[in-house]
Amino acid sequence: ESWADGLKLARDINYQFPQLATADLSVLIPSRSDDAINLIKSLCSWDPCKRPSAAEALQHPFFQSCFYIPPSLRNRAVARTPPS
Repeated sequence: ESWADGLKLARDINYQFPQLATADLSVLIPSRSDDAINLIKSLCSWDPCKRPSAAEALQHPFFQSCFYIPPSLRNRAVARTPPS
């Protein structure tokens, strides 16, 4: 449901994704922050066009309070182009 192009590619090669129940990351990782869960979900997106780049991930609020991020990466606007 979350990656229409992936489903089309799978149909083209006769592949069926396994049907698994959704796991609640908040339960699996009880000592997590909301920012951590949000970042993990975005990094695990099935659709590669919806996944953040490394530079975009470093801009996520999760990292703002945890680690030093060089100024050159803080305000960097990264233009994303979908894969061909």
